[in-house]
Amino acid sequence: MTPVPSRDISSRTPSPAEKAAGHFPPKLPITDWELTKPFVHPAKPKAADAIYFSAILRALSTNRPFPQTVGIEVLGPSIVGSIGVTYAGPVGSAMKIKTTGTWKLKTGKYKVFLVADSPPPYHYNDPNRTNNQATISFTVT
Repeated sequence: MTPVPSRDISSRTPSPAEKAAGHFPPKLPITDWELTKPFVHPAKPKAADAIYFSAILRALSTNRPFPQTVGIEVLGPSIVGSIGVTYAGPVGSAMKIKTTGTWKLKTGKYKVFLVADSPPPYHYNDPNRTNNQATISFTVT
């Protein structure tokens, strides 16, 4: 039995042997996700505040119909979370996403990343992953 390579192979054509053995993943949908305008709530958080994050999600292109569901990861010091959102479409429309979890952070400076369809495994064969991430820096007083 040959293991499936750990790299992204979604755009490669499987061999007949790979197809027969079931060792090749199905072809992934192609959607170019974009995250912009990240924001921390409240805008000037204090140590006692319950903090959450928001951003604007868009699908810039796709080869599949809508709606589509995509995962959003939230990563930063003392912050880890994820949400699944259903994007109704159409291509280019803006959707405000908001984290469902809240965090209480200590006083200090923070840098948080929101990432659409973060690795691995990918659920979309995104042609431009550089626009899948929105970064926000803020200070908790």
